[in-house]
Amino acid sequence: MHPISALITGGIAGILFTVLFTWINKIALCDDVLGVYYFTAFVVLGVVLLQVFSAAHL
Repeated sequence: MHPISALITGGIAGILFTVLFTWINKIALCDDVLGVYYFTAFVVLGVVLLQVFSAAHL
C-alpha cells in the first residue's frame, strides 16, 4: 500500500472508531470507566471481518 493511501486509510479508521465508540457508549449505558468492553468488542469485530474478507480472496 502506498504511504499516502495508508495515511488516508488510518485516518478513516480512526474517525470511524471514535464515532462508533462514542455512539455505543451512549447507547449501552454501561458503567465502564476505562472503555475496555467496547474496545475489545471492536477488536473482535475487526478480526472477524478481516477473516471474512480475506477468505473471499482465496
